Amino acid sequence: MLAAFVALPLSCGPGFAQAPEKAIVSLPAENFGFLPFYVAQDQHIFERQGLAVQKVVLAGVGTTNGVISGAADFGFSNGASLTRAAARAARSSWPSQS
Repeated sequence: MLAAFVALPLSCGPGFAQAPEKAIVSLPAENFGFLPFYVAQDQHIFERQGLAVQKVVLAGVGTTNGVISGAADFGFSNGASLTRAAARAARSSWPSQS
């Protein structure tokens, strides 16, 4: 049993490595408000979790529209951008519009 436990990490070497999952993250601006994202990039946290994250900057409501349209997988936003998107009737599946 002990031999199997010790051999397990050896069997999961580079030959079994998977390609990182790609994700596009949109920011509405470059500023200190997104410091946690920059730290995660700098510390390679995304890569250690198997993610290849590409950052794009889509100013203002562009980030919200980018996520809604599928151009970005994730986005950081704020209340003002979400309010402007709602005022301009941006379509989204979340939150549910019953």
